[in-house]
Amino acid sequence: MTQIEITANAAKAMQIYSYGILKYLNEFMSPYWIALNSFNNLEKEKLKKSDHLQALSDYLNLFKFNLQVAEKGFNGTFSMMNTYHVRKSEEAFQAFLNTIFDKKGEDLSGFIERQAKLFHKVVYEYPQAILEAKPDYGFHFEDKTAYVKFAETDRFEL
Repeated sequence: MTQIEITANAAKAMQIYSYGILKYLNEFMSPYWIALNSFNNLEKEKLKKSDHLQALSDYLNLFKFNLQVAEKGFNGTFSMMNTYHVRKSEEAFQAFLNTIFDKKGEDLSGFIERQAKLFHKVVYEYPQAILEAKPDYGFHFEDKTAYVKFAETDRFEL
């Protein structure tokens, strides 16, 4: 494998990896932004009728809660990523040594190419396979004929 191919594979792996992280963050944050928009619309009306100092205190408490939820989510994810990278750094270093000293075993280009393929599967192929399997599993509330309504309140249908 040429130096250009190795560099291209490394760039591809980094690009897919970065896209995967950003996609994950977006999926994590999308419900937050939707909820925040609904909350803001409701609070615009309530704020006119409530005590401003109490509202400020409530907002700060809500902000603190949101930070705690995000922290728990991100800590778990980044801890898992760190564990993965520590394990893979040993393999990468061994591949580097194999390349430098022309030893048997996986060389650096093979390692990088393998990682790029793995990232592609995790970021693109697995989510697509999950989407394709979705009709066969889980709840499908959009299909009104699949469920029987047995109770209703002002807010919920059961």
